[in-house]
Amino acid sequence: MQLVVLLETANQGDVAVVKSLLELEDIPFFVENEAFTAIRPLVGNLRLMVPEDRLQNARDAIAHLDV
Repeated sequence: MQLVVLLETANQGDVAVVKSLLELEDIPFFVENEAFTAIRPLVGNLRLMVPEDRLQNARDAIAHLDV
C-alpha cells in the first residue's frame, strides 16, 4: 500500500479534525511526526498520509475545510 500526503501542517488542531473525518469515512491514515511533535511542538510539520487509492475520497471528505 503506497501512502501519499493529504495534508502537511504544523497545526495539530487541523490534523485532529481531519483524522476524525477520515475515521468517519473509514479511510485509513498515518500521521508522520505525530509522536515527535508531541515531545517538541513547533519543530516540524505533521504529514497526514492516506493510501494512494483513497486519496480522492479523502480530499472529498475534507473539501469543506479550510486547511
